[in-house]
Amino acid sequence: MAKENPFAGFDVTKMMADFKLPGVDMESMMSAHKKNIEAWQKANERAAENFQGIVTRQADMVRDTMGELAETLQQISASASPEDSARRQAEVINRALETALSNLREIAEMTADSNREVFDVLNSRIMESMEEVRELGNEAMRKATGGADTK
Repeated sequence: MAKENPFAGFDVTKMMADFKLPGVDMESMMSAHKKNIEAWQKANERAAENFQGIVTRQADMVRDTMGELAETLQQISASASPEDSARRQAEVINRALETALSNLREIAEMTADSNREVFDVLNSRIMESMEEVRELGNEAMRKATGGADTK
């Protein structure tokens, strides 16, 4: 039996509109919080998209590796001599290590780029928020000083 959400009809905006504090612009405050939530949402969307891209690339890497492994095993089993087989195995190991390092580097770069992109979204909103706070402070000072410019 599903319970109904007791807060389904609760509107924070209406409640805050009735809540008056002297010198506080509730509309601006609610707008700023809305922008903060939108920035977090955008950052999370970017992170999810980037994570999906990383997982897809890793799956491609595994698929490629498995294909190379199957081909290599056929070559090794077709070797004419034990020495030839050992040489091919050494080549495979070297190639596998180089590929693994290259793949790790690529995934690390993709992750760093993703982190940078998400950070930039949030940093941009933080900078906007700081500017909004400065403007609200200047507006409060103008009101307190009778309209004189406080910059």
